[in-house]
Amino acid sequence: MRFIFKIVNDNGLFKQNKAHIWVDMETYNKKIITIPNMITVFRLLLLIPLFIMFFKERYIISLIIIVISGVSDVIDGRIARKFNMVSEFGKIMDPIADKLTQIAIMLLLSFRQIYLLIPCGALVVKEIVSGIIGIYVVSKLKHMLFAEWHGKLSTVFLYVMMGAHMLMLIIWGEVILPVSFVMIAISTALILMSFVLYLIRYAEYIKKIKSDEKDLAAAQSEKK
Repeated sequence: MRFIFKIVNDNGLFKQNKAHIWVDMETYNKKIITIPNMITVFRLLLLIPLFIMFFKERYIISLIIIVISGVSDVIDGRIARKFNMVSEFGKIMDPIADKLTQIAIMLLLSFRQIYLLIPCGALVVKEIVSGIIGIYVVSKLKHMLFAEWHGKLSTVFLYVMMGAHMLMLIIWGEVILPVSFVMIAISTALILMSFVLYLIRYAEYIKKIKSDEKDLAAAQSEKK
């Protein structure tokens, strides 16, 4: 879709009353090197110092890196939407970077609490299956699907759980098992709940897609 604002010059730049500079969305749609995409790549690169600091037991620095990663995730999305820098590359890479970061943090923490592999494994299965089905659905619908409330809820609690484990390591130097087990159980349950609800949503979309294809085929046969 093409959005046109008041023209400032011949370079494709547009302007609003509050002195915000906008760019025609089509300018960025196919680009890879954009500010939001560079921030996304930066977020992935942060995993390197995160691994190094964690295994050196520099847990405070590790937590700071995780916070920077989370803040950068918020920033790149806002820049992309505010300045119309949304790109196809960003639509794909941003959620991938998010999930890789979550999985990497849980894998690191699993060296101190092995049972964190349970929500980690649940998340991996959820993302792989949902990703495969989602690609098919999006290819048929021709537009991206938005995250549901349950997906956001499971993600928020996942970060709360990981943050709590990091704080336990910082404060006590070890994981408090009763607290850890409760949080792991809740996080795993939320991930599985979200997985099931996404599967239900995809099933409804697929049913509609099949129905539309059947109606289209019937209409074409009648024309013949």
